[in-house]
Amino acid sequence: MDTTVIGNRTGSNLDIIQRIDRLITFLFHLFFQKKFLVHRVVGLLYLIQYALCFYWYCKNYETFKESFLIWSLPLTGLIQSIIATLTFTFLSRTKIDPGYYSDRGTLSYAFIVENTFFAGLLLFQWLYYSDFFYYYINNSIIIDNLIVFLPYILRQLWPKTHFRDSLKNSDKNKTTPNRKFYIIVTIITKVFYVWAKHYIGYFLNYIRFFDLANSQQISYIYLLLIFSAFATTISVFLHTLKFKGYIGPRTSYIIYMASYLATFYSFIQIRDIFFIHYDLAIYVLIGVVINFQSLYYQHIYQIILLILFNSHKFHLIPTNIDRLDFHPIYDRENIQYITTYLCLEPYPIKKNVNVWFGDQPCVSMDQSMLIYEWYHNIPSVQWPKDAGFRVGANTLHRYIVINIKYFSFISNTIYGEHVTMTRKKPKYQIGTYEITTNAFQFQRNFADFSCQYHSSSMEVFSALLFSNPEGNLHWPQTFYQLQNSIDIKAQDYLIGTCIYEDKYKLPIESRDQICEVTLLFYMKQDDKIPLETCENNGFPDIADEYLPINVDIPKTLFDINSIYPNKTPDEWVIMNRNISSLIFESNVDHANISESNTDHANTLYLTYTNINNYQEIVVLIHSHKLLFILLIWILLLIVGLFILLIVILRTRKYKIYISTNKKRTTAITIGGETGSLSGWLTKRRFQQYGDDGNTIENEPLTTKHRWTSDSEESDLSETEVHNSTDFRNVVLRN
Repeated sequence: MDTTVIGNRTGSNLDIIQRIDRLITFLFHLFFQKKFLVHRVVGLLYLIQYALCFYWYCKNYETFKESFLIWSLPLTGLIQSIIATLTFTFLSRTKIDPGYYSDRGTLSYAFIVENTFFAGLLLFQWLYYSDFFYYYINNSIIIDNLIVFLPYILRQLWPKTHFRDSLKNSDKNKTTPNRKFYIIVTIITKVFYVWAKHYIGYFLNYIRFFDLANSQQISYIYLLLIFSAFATTISVFLHTLKFKGYIGPRTSYIIYMASYLATFYSFIQIRDIFFIHYDLAIYVLIGVVINFQSLYYQHIYQIILLILFNSHKFHLIPTNIDRLDFHPIYDRENIQYITTYLCLEPYPIKKNVNVWFGDQPCVSMDQSMLIYEWYHNIPSVQWPKDAGFRVGANTLHRYIVINIKYFSFISNTIYGEHVTMTRKKPKYQIGTYEITTNAFQFQRNFADFSCQYHSSSMEVFSALLFSNPEGNLHWPQTFYQLQNSIDIKAQDYLIGTCIYEDKYKLPIESRDQICEVTLLFYMKQDDKIPLETCENNGFPDIADEYLPINVDIPKTLFDINSIYPNKTPDEWVIMNRNISSLIFESNVDHANISESNTDHANTLYLTYTNINNYQEIVVLIHSHKLLFILLIWILLLIVGLFILLIVILRTRKYKIYISTNKKRTTAITIGGETGSLSGWLTKRRFQQYGDDGNTIENEPLTTKHRWTSDSEESDLSETEVHNSTDFRNVVLRN
């Protein structure tokens, strides 16, 4: 019994060793044979990088994003395709059929050369969506515009293969069992190619051209590019495995199809980018329609877009297309207040997560700026015309952070503000000036403040009042619009008082701030924003002299500004919609959101604007999102059916053409330098599948006729040619 067990174990070990040996032999023959060694080794290097790329992306996106694979993987793919053009020179240069969409025959040389073009486009997109390389590409202008708008003008420098040639030669290049399968998948691939050309190519490049994708969307776009790398380079390796018989033809093509269809997962994840930037999506859709016209119209359209988009980007014409983000508030019944901050760095949160809990929006509140606060029952403050905040990599504030307070728990909602961001510098800059008093300044039921201003002139147009819980809770502590702006110049004194209904009860040793006023002001762009603050009652004599003894406490909003109704805040009902900054999606009752400007971004300015037709459309989209998605899918279905109908009609024409030429007997003339039967039969082989059956019947055989065939390869032996020729269809003439 022990002997039997030992024997079984020994046999099992030998079987494992044999399998390992066969695997090593297989890998050696596949990658390390002397023939085409450079091509094989570079291919192996690409496969290793691709596996590492996929692993890093799934394991840690941040590691992947900063890794060398961002440039090395697509660059290796381009090098591999170039090496293939230098290696496989023996492939037929006369074959029009690409050879990939069939289970019989090899690839055409034109298909191999053509693949270098698509590998180059893929390399560009990988670099274009990298923050590091985007800076240089964007500033190059020439490379940026050439590849984004005019790649298919450059395409004329490469040979071109057509899906229709593969469909046209279906009887010759596809076996009977697989013919229908390959015809169907070729049509599907052709439809996808039209989609990919315009929406993976043009649309995503337009999005990056205007820098409209956020970090999360870019992460999904990179996943799309990973799948595209498979479909562009590894798909050729699949054909090699099929050609050598390692995998079946259907298996090979199904894997290839799975790689390019997987790109739709990323499009589903970034679907909002189509809704928000629907104008770009429509431009691309027009390009899809023009794609079925002549190249002349396609090139003209792209040149028009190049001029139009650059005019928008560099502000040569009025535009909304450089808007970095926009989302409106369409329902505010559940929101108590929204505050908006500018931060150098937001409060720490998990990577790739832009929502967190807590009241602190910024890491350092000393370096933050409260720029806006909206209360549910107070009209919004309107900023002065042509004035805004500076935001960007070269400023003190790189992040916009909003804090939303809900009345109660809600879910599946979108609330926020509308931010208008432009690279055009407004005439004035907006800033904030802080006035504070602490418990030491508190006397009876009021606290005075006074200070001297030392900076550049400023115009105050709004004030935010803040108090601790002992203050007047009937008044929302938010920004209020002043009836008239207040001009404050250097050396002016600022004096005021905070009045409480009851005596404030606080231990005398406390230094807590009991009253705070934040002034919103604007000044000229060339002036420096004041860094000073006004603290406590620095000039009590001036305050005593100028402050009235009996101060009338405002009872209604009208007492502050006549633009408000003569009602208390609790009686006031908002009659119009507010506009001001970003989007928020959450199912929590208290959270923050942050949007970052990347390091390469230019300085941006936040400006107050009135709602326009574009924003009304976006409001409508967000209000009826499911309906809009359904309409988009219906539109895409109609376009897809239109494309499919065109493909079917063209395929039918080719089938009629083939069936007509099959019945025609071709006559050839032999003579001159044709000295051998094998040479004549080889020429006969080419003419048998020629396209010009009507013209060559009475003409002598020439080089033109020999090299205009779309047949299979010509490297046939004399025996093969002799056996494959039907002499009954040959007419000999002197």
